Order: sequence, then C-alpha cells, then structure tokens
Amino acid sequence: MADQRLTTRPDKAVAEDTDIIYIVRPSDTSADASGTGFKMNRSAFRTDLEDLGIKHVQTIAEFNSLVTGATAGKWLISSDISLTASKTLPTGVELSFNNSTLDLNGFTLTGTKTKIDAGLTQIFNLNGGLFAGSFELKETYPEWFGAKGGDDTVDDSVAFNENTDFLNNIGGGKIKLSSSYYIDSRRSGDSWGVEVFSNTSIYGDASSIVKVGDNLGNDTPLFLTNSASNVRFNGFEINGNKQRLGTPGVGEDEGIDIKGGGNIWITNMYIHDMGMDGIDTDRVSNVGDNVIIDNCIIDSCGGVGIHNNFYATLVTNCIITNNGHERYANQTGQVQLDACGVDFKGNDGKVSNCYIADNVRGVNISGINNSVLSNNSIIDNTLEGVVVSSVLASSLSTNTIISSNVIKGNLYGIWVKGSDGTLELTSNIVSSQGASNIGLKIEDTNGFVISGGSYLGVFGIEIDQLSGITKISTELKGSSNGVRVNSGVVGTWLEISNCLDNISTGAGAIDLRGLVSGVKILNNNFINRVGIRMLNSGGNPSNTIIKDNQTTGMTILGTGHLIERNSGYITENYGAGTIIDTATTDVITHGLSITPTFINVTGDNDEHIWYSTITSTEFTVNRTASSGALNFSWEGK
Repeated sequence: MADQRLTTRPDKAVAEDTDIIYIVRPSDTSADASGTGFKMNRSAFRTDLEDLGIKHVQTIAEFNSLVTGATAGKWLISSDISLTASKTLPTGVELSFNNSTLDLNGFTLTGTKTKIDAGLTQIFNLNGGLFAGSFELKETYPEWFGAKGGDDTVDDSVAFNENTDFLNNIGGGKIKLSSSYYIDSRRSGDSWGVEVFSNTSIYGDASSIVKVGDNLGNDTPLFLTNSASNVRFNGFEINGNKQRLGTPGVGEDEGIDIKGGGNIWITNMYIHDMGMDGIDTDRVSNVGDNVIIDNCIIDSCGGVGIHNNFYATLVTNCIITNNGHERYANQTGQVQLDACGVDFKGNDGKVSNCYIADNVRGVNISGINNSVLSNNSIIDNTLEGVVVSSVLASSLSTNTIISSNVIKGNLYGIWVKGSDGTLELTSNIVSSQGASNIGLKIEDTNGFVISGGSYLGVFGIEIDQLSGITKISTELKGSSNGVRVNSGVVGTWLEISNCLDNISTGAGAIDLRGLVSGVKILNNNFINRVGIRMLNSGGNPSNTIIKDNQTTGMTILGTGHLIERNSGYITENYGAGTIIDTATTDVITHGLSITPTFINVTGDNDEHIWYSTITSTEFTVNRTASSGALNFSWEGK
C-alpha cells in the first residue's frame, strides 16, 4: 500500500487518494504525519470523519448521544471516557480506539453484533463493570485489558482474567498472545491464576510466553477451567518458574488444570518447570470427558508431565521428559508412584506416538478400563518405563493394551501389579538396565497375554503371585533367565509357548523356582542354553506339562510332570538286549535325559523277567534262570 498522508491545509485534514487516515489527537496541534506543523480545525475534522461514515467520540455525552440515537457505523473514540450508566450499543457498531480507553465504571456494556478495531494497547478498564450481549470479534488481546507484554516486572493477572471474563460474558471467543506475559498473583477471590471459561481459545506463536511470577503461591494452578467445555490452548509457552518454590513437587502448582467439563484441546504447547504437573485433568461429580493433548512438549515439571483423570483422553505426538524428580524426592510412601511422565487414571484413554524419557517413571496406568499405550518410545526413565498398578486405585485395570512400544533403558521395562486378566502386551521391544533390571515384572495379577516383541533384562520376564490364565509368546532375552517364575505361582496354568530364546549365557531360558505348579511349556525354541530349570526354593515345582520344545537340556525336580517330544531332551527311548548264557542280569543304558518313571521289558520266550535299580543313566533287567541266552526288548519313559 502506498504511503498516505494528511494534507497540511490549516483549515482541513483531508485524505488524499487513500484508505488509511492518520488521526491526530485533538490536544495535539503541533505536527502532522508529513512532519509539517499545522493548526487543525476540529469541527472541520469532525465533518470530514462523518463524510467517511465515522462518528468521532471525545466525551461520554457524545457516546450516550450515539447510543440514544441508535447510530450505527464506526465510532472513533479518541479520548478516555467513563460510563455513567449501563448501555446497550446499537446493532453493528464498530468501536475504534485511538490511544484511548473506555472505563465501564461498574456498569454493563451490552453489545449487539459489535465489532472492535484496536491495536495492542489498553482500550478497556472494567473497574467492576461487565460486558454482555454479542460481539463479532476475530480475536481479543490481553493488552486490551491492560497487560504489559514483554515486561516481567508487571503483573498481568488482572488483565488476563478481565480478558477471559469478557469472553465468558459474550459467549466465548479467542485470545491472541503476541508477547511474553507475567502472572504474579491469583485471580481475585480464587486459588488459581487465570480462569478460562467455556468456548474460549487461547493461542499464540513462537514468541508467546506466559511465565509464573515469583509471588504466585506454591498451591496455585496457572490456568484453570472449572466445568468448562470447548476450550483450547494452542501454540504458546508456559514457564512454571519452579525455582521460586522452596519445595517443588508438593501442592497444585500446575500449568493447565482442567476440572470437569469436556472437549478440551491442548495442542502445540511447550510447558516446562511447573512445581507440580504440566497438565492436570480431574473429573468433577463424575463429569470430565474428551481431552486431546497433541504435539506438546512437557519438560521438567516437579510432579507429573500429564496427570489425567478424564475419560477418553488422547495424548499423541508429545515429548514428555524430565518430570517427577522433585515429587519423588520430596514425597514419601505410595504418593511417590505418581512421579512420572504420564499418569493415566481415566477410562478409555490412549497415549500414542510419544517420546517419554528421563522421568522418574515413564507411564503409570492405574485402576482404569480400556486404555491403550501404543507406538511410543519410553526411554531411560529412572525406575519403570510403564507401570500397570492398582496400588493407588480402588479397582484393577481392565482391557489394557500395550503394543508396539520401544521401552528401553529403564530399571524395569514394564511392571504390572493389578490387572483383571484382560491385559495384552503385543509387539513391544523391551530392554532394561542396571544390576537387577527386569524387562517385564508381573505380580498380583489375574492374568495377561504377551505376544510378539522381545524382553531383555537380567530377567526378561519375572512372574510372582499370578492368579489367572496367562499366555506368553515372545522373544526372550534375559541374560540370566528368559522367564523366571517364582514360588507362589500355582494352579494358574501359565502357558509359555512359541517363544525364542537364543541367549548363550545365563542360567536358563525358563526357571521354575519353588512351589510352582500348573505351568505349560510348549513349542518353544531354546537353542543355546539350558531350556528349563527347576529349583528347590521351599519346595519343588510340580505338575508341569513340557512338550514339543527344542532345547539343549533341562533340570527337572518335583513330581507330576508330563514331559514329551522335546528335541535335545530325550524322555522316551527303546531298544533290545540279551542276558547271556549263565547270567541272570543285563544292565541297560537307557539314554534318557531324566530318570525314567516307566520301564517295560518283554522277553522272546515265556521266561519271567523284570527290571530293577533305575538311575538317571541305566536300569537292570533280571531273570530267575541262568542257562541259555535270553533276548528281550525294552522301552522307557
């Protein structure tokens, strides 16, 4: 657009071939846009504005006159004015401000399809007043209500809250953040910084930062929604300034706190250094559904990156790192379990395609139904990568699916303590680190299904106190044991089938330790080390079924086992022998991998023969007579 200036005629200010007018405040009679001084005839100036359809407002009397006359069009307010009574604007008025403010002065200003034309400067002073009616606005700005963007010494809390109140009173709208802002006090009468109401969007760009002030209390969420719906936070940074706190990881110092309501979008946000949680969602009176958290970075928060109690929450494409360390250091007991990247306590939730690393724990799933954790990288968390637990919940987790995740570098890859038997672990690549690390730790669980993927640790999979049907079919990479089943897993018919273990070191692919019973070990490939070991630990394993495995060997203790058709471990054999003339016995090397529990011998005549002295390597065939050679056949199992 071409440069456009006012003429320097002393009696008029007329725009020459232009659609932009440089407005000079009536008190300024010294200069114009061209740099040439002139004296302005105010009545002529007003006449020319009116020729352009603009109503010039300098006093409250002029403002009231336009309201009374139901005058439509654009009103240019060029002086500070204060309402003296509540007013309803005529339909379609556009309020334009030129370095001026409108003070509601305790009254109500009602819009009727009202538009606003203003820059990033204060134009409103609520002063106890309210807005109502309808406003047609593309967006609003905290600066309109007095925010001093870019100044970390000035508290913008009042301006932010007046902005959100304004949108709440007119039915919603957008707040555009274009600078850095400082929230240093609570909303008046409340225990949080800024309240955001239904149908409100707050969005920004790379330069938009909202920083928690040094004087905002420890127990204070920055942004809070209270039973609101259709709310969006998009594209700006929240700096929690947790260094201001004496004890981070305690209280409600949260970036965004969603209480009740639903249909909340949190997208493209960078939230960091909150004293407690980056994002916290809580159901209120059993209400709270549908939160989408997408493409966010949540880093270095003292409690939890995302703490979710909502139903149907979707977390996707997020980077969630370095969270929970202060909570873990400053809390005790079971509360420490919440110190993690993502804490899911709401039904029907999903976390997918996220990078979750260097937190105390990666993901906690606790006492919920129908949750999905898929296609995430969960890496280098201090304790567990994933926890499925009922420790902090009143019920077991049900219908949990953990699939296609890379979970590595954690002390435990996955720890399950409380599931109702509908847990599915599919195609996860799990590896752990540390002297006592475990790929998958299972205890106090009513069963699960593991298929695909691989599990690497000192113990690839360790199972305690199982009480439901469980099936394992995966690649085992435990350096000591692929699967370690501890005493107390009884009567559950744990099935380990179609697994591959090609580790050449360690004690054995599968260890059954102590009072373990009811285990099926079927169709596995244990090719480089002892396939199955049974150990006495307060008792021996019993009643296992071991069939059709490929193995280099087994160590069997206890009774009641059924062991058949295992390559590399002979449990059935047969052959023939001869008791020579003048002899009464013949010793047979049976070639079985275990001491047989069944022997059958059959002579080639009617002479009575029998077996005795069975050992792990041989048995003896006996007869009564000692003359003539006696041929016989034998089989052993």
